[in-house]
Amino acid sequence: MNRHYLKEQYRRFKHWQRQPMRYVQGEEEHRCNNCGFTFRGHYCPTCSQQATLGRIGWHSVRQSVMDMWGLGSRSRSVLYSVWQLLFRPGYIISDYISGKRQVSFPPMKMLFILAVAYAIIFHWLLPEFKGLGYGLDFSVFGFATDEGENMAKMSQPFYDWLETHFGWSMLVLSFFVIIPTWVMFRYSPRHTRHTLPEGFFV
Repeated sequence: MNRHYLKEQYRRFKHWQRQPMRYVQGEEEHRCNNCGFTFRGHYCPTCSQQATLGRIGWHSVRQSVMDMWGLGSRSRSVLYSVWQLLFRPGYIISDYISGKRQVSFPPMKMLFILAVAYAIIFHWLLPEFKGLGYGLDFSVFGFATDEGENMAKMSQPFYDWLETHFGWSMLVLSFFVIIPTWVMFRYSPRHTRHTLPEGFFV
């Protein structure tokens, strides 16, 4: 491969990391079906309804179902947001905190959708993987056999509770992640001293 080609691809990738969305302003004049306001662009500036919204058809039904599961528009879909989290994690978080909320799918909705997808996959479709990772072997941590057995006996009720109350355990464990994340990132150069709710969204 040509070195200049690779450099150009890397430059385009870095540009996409900094500016993932391209917005094109519409020049055609519209009259909003909802509030009657006359405007130019894709969305009404008064009530934010889409300019091209017309009669309800099968396309509307399909779009509503796709929107419900976060697959409606490419730019704000769950899959595109996961893609951004993999390839531009710091940028997407920084964009969201600084006010660019349209750059990603809403985090709370995405958490709910991914949790439902996880439950469907691992509790209904692949039940043999349920509880994977709970049965810890304490001998790998260098404990003597008796110590390892005693530790396993003492912690068994805790692992049993985790397995039977998986949703609650994940919710409780997530709160232990919020505060360290807030402490770690609150002195970042672009967002100094961000708040605890911002840390929750991070």
